[in-house]
Amino acid sequence: MNDDKNILGKIGCLAIVIAIIAGVISGLNKRAENHKEAEYKKTYTRVHLVTGGTKSVKNSSFVGSDTTFIGSDHVYINNTGKDLVEYFVKYTTNGYGSDRPIGIRIKPNQYFYWYDGENDRMFSTPPSSTSIVTHHGRKIEFVYLHFLDYASNVSNRVEVN
Repeated sequence: MNDDKNILGKIGCLAIVIAIIAGVISGLNKRAENHKEAEYKKTYTRVHLVTGGTKSVKNSSFVGSDTTFIGSDHVYINNTGKDLVEYFVKYTTNGYGSDRPIGIRIKPNQYFYWYDGENDRMFSTPPSSTSIVTHHGRKIEFVYLHFLDYASNVSNRVEVN
């Protein structure tokens, strides 16, 4: 019986040692991956294509105002070959807001920032209304929805610059 306890004790100690070694190796691998990602971001920016997928662009390719995109996780390039328009529509509790939406034209091969969140919609027509919910017990009077579409699909209601 004592031999069984002794063997179980040795197996338990061995399992603990193996778990510690695995934890150290995992930590070292994660650190190496983080270092590799940091080095990548010093040289390249991962750019999302509007039509899908990503590509790596050398940071030295960004010039002028495009340098603000270096290292961003939300930079896109208009690879559609057509003009796009990015605009916000204000919705109030009564439907469309009274503000006329102003759109920004995005030319082919131009970089732009796009955060793909709950209120961000690519290639969809703005609805005539949207639900506006309370936030932390506070009633919200309006909300903005963010749209991106081909210039030819954008309503005349949007003033495009």
